[in-house]
Amino acid sequence: SAADAPGSRRVAPAPRLRQPSRVVVRVEDVVVGHAPVGTSSTRRSCRPGYSDRVIPSLTDGRHLRLPGTRNLRDVGGYPAGDGRRTRWRTLLRTDALDVIPTGSREALLDLGVRTVIDLRWPHELTDAPSVFAAGNGVRYRSIPLLDDDPTPLIGLAATYRYMLDERAPQLADVARALLEPGGLPAVIGCAAGKDRTGVTIAL
Repeated sequence: SAADAPGSRRVAPAPRLRQPSRVVVRVEDVVVGHAPVGTSSTRRSCRPGYSDRVIPSLTDGRHLRLPGTRNLRDVGGYPAGDGRRTRWRTLLRTDALDVIPTGSREALLDLGVRTVIDLRWPHELTDAPSVFAAGNGVRYRSIPLLDDDPTPLIGLAATYRYMLDERAPQLADVARALLEPGGLPAVIGCAAGKDRTGVTIAL
């Protein structure tokens, strides 16, 4: 053939790339302080009727796709200096937890969540109360991070700076809630789980 003719150069076939396998994180396989991928733990009993359910996730296990949530994410696995990383399944960020069904609520409890911190305004709590507002097995803390929304007047970047410069007492309340005995694992959220939650989590 032409490919075998004298002077011709045979081209080696391109290597086949291995596709990443899909990871499913079981509710009962929670290992605090380690990435959920590739870890193992002692199997513990889950709540009745929930033992066979799973939480489908992205390949790194960061986005927990629980029904009723749009932006529930684990902040574990980020570099924390000296070669360390933030712990998995210890601190979560989320949008409002006002419409999650019973199964999702129980999934969060099975993940070990002990504290729910709600950064929304009082009127948001009245219009769409969190399913954890009555306790339901966790410590619920309402800590409105802002009195009102200054974004239309000063812009988003300035609002972020405002939260850091002017809302130190509220941010300190969040830190104290996390540092209480048995305060972790915890989930912090606002309406969209984006601006107020993002600044708090970054701090």
